[in-house]
Amino acid sequence: MGAKGGYIGLQKAQFALIGDDGYTVTSGGLDDSNNGIYDVTIAKDLGINAASLTGLAGSLTSVWGNNTRAKMSVGKAQPSVSVTSNALDYEILNQILGRVKLGNGAYNLEGDPVNLAAAFYSSTDNGGDIIFGFYKGIMTPGDLSLATNQDSDNRVSDALTYTPLGNEDGDYGLIAWSEADDYDKASVLNAIFPQVATTTTTTTASK
Repeated sequence: MGAKGGYIGLQKAQFALIGDDGYTVTSGGLDDSNNGIYDVTIAKDLGINAASLTGLAGSLTSVWGNNTRAKMSVGKAQPSVSVTSNALDYEILNQILGRVKLGNGAYNLEGDPVNLAAAFYSSTDNGGDIIFGFYKGIMTPGDLSLATNQDSDNRVSDALTYTPLGNEDGDYGLIAWSEADDYDKASVLNAIFPQVATTTTTTTASK
């Protein structure tokens, strides 16, 4: 039995486009067969390599009075995630960077950032899931340094930066632990990747 804490490894990452209505784009999105949510996998992308989360806490400013520190003023967090993927599917990569498809296999280089929700999964020492979910943000590309192959391939990973944006309540996202007694995976995922509610109409046969 392990500890129900710690951060062990990086299991996977998920991304989804968010529409102007605040819901996950499920038609023409990243993966329409999975409610618009794209899972970064070994088979398609050789997996996610790193997700470095910074800015999770706001800056602290001392408030001085009577020659002593009377209070700490806590600023707003400014989270950022440096994402490294081994070989993210180029179609997905271009979509999350907002690059426009020009035809003939070409996309515009700069792109226009799109609203993107993201989730990054780690594990506790005991094997439970830890989900870092962000409701909305933009993904931007990093620099690429291409070099010749020598005795081995010179591989260049996808170096990306995900910058979360606050919602109407000023919140950026959530952290969820699957080992919590009240954990509900469906509710957590719907908070990160909100789905349009479907209504079911029941028809009663006339007598």
